[in-house]
Amino acid sequence: MSERRLRFVYIAIVIVVTGVEAWAVLGDREGTFRIEGEIPRPLHEFGEGSRIRQAFLMQGAGLYQVRLLVTSSRQQDVAVDWSLWRGVPDGPAAFAKAFEARQTFVLRAGRQWITLGVPRDSLSADRWYTIEIAAVTPQPAADQVAIHATADNPERGGALWLDDVRQPGSLMLRADRRGRTLFRRFELEAVPHLPSIFGSAVFQSLVVVVLHWAFWNVTWTLVKDGWLPMNGGRAR
Repeated sequence: MSERRLRFVYIAIVIVVTGVEAWAVLGDREGTFRIEGEIPRPLHEFGEGSRIRQAFLMQGAGLYQVRLLVTSSRQQDVAVDWSLWRGVPDGPAAFAKAFEARQTFVLRAGRQWITLGVPRDSLSADRWYTIEIAAVTPQPAADQVAIHATADNPERGGALWLDDVRQPGSLMLRADRRGRTLFRRFELEAVPHLPSIFGSAVFQSLVVVVLHWAFWNVTWTLVKDGWLPMNGGRAR
């Protein structure tokens, strides 16, 4: 392989590896915890003004929104009061409201997910939450709105209440999270225990640039001189 072609291939590898490394260190750690059973059970009581509660054990840190599945018989605006609690109603001593809001959703005819956004909770992993929701103005039968649940209770399905009466099954629920990046974990967990100079963004950037420059230059020298297999073995 000619040196020009070898250099081109090497630069491409550097770009790809650096991109993957940047994504691994700086990329958001996102995920979704789902409760989705197999036996549909639409709760029309929701559109009639009943209060629905679903408790769930969150999987993963960084909870920032909860999505619920609803059905509307036509296009309409529906206002709801909702709140997110830490804990479960069965344990009132630890049952505390984390967030509440009144929100109006523009619903189309058919099924759709509605999104309830909350301040991100970095400590949400393995913590119980209860989402509570109720329509502000009950809908007439002709404008029926239902929230979707399931008659079965899937694994990690939590607990469902309808007007404070415990129900079988669970709501269809998706809880989205955004965890800490590796770099953010380094800043929070490692930097405070290091000399103060390591907390400087300029110093951190300089260290990263120097180390990468040294690594890629040494590697290029080995490749060019045939010590690494990209150039067909050791040069003679």
